[in-house]
Amino acid sequence: MPVPAQPGAAVTITPTRFLDTRTSSGDVGPGGSVSFQAGGVAGVPADAAAVVVNLTVTEPSSYGFVTAHASGTGTPNASNVNYAANQTIPNLAVVPAALTGR
Repeated sequence: MPVPAQPGAAVTITPTRFLDTRTSSGDVGPGGSVSFQAGGVAGVPADAAAVVVNLTVTEPSSYGFVTAHASGTGTPNASNVNYAANQTIPNLAVVPAALTGR
């Protein structure tokens, strides 16, 4: 596993699907949330400060938005993905990681 040469350096990993609600937690309803572990998984350093992720919404039944943030922190007043019914919409986001890697 590559180790950053200095704090704040980026580490690349093989693209990995950390969460797919179609096969794990199921639909996420309005106001719902899903948490997953990134730090220490699939080559992500356990002490990573942030992760770069591709968030994708596919075939939603209604309009809505996704806000990604570190577990245990307040939800930011901004969205990472906005979508309408029956769309598939991806977006790249840099998401802070919690001290627990979530």
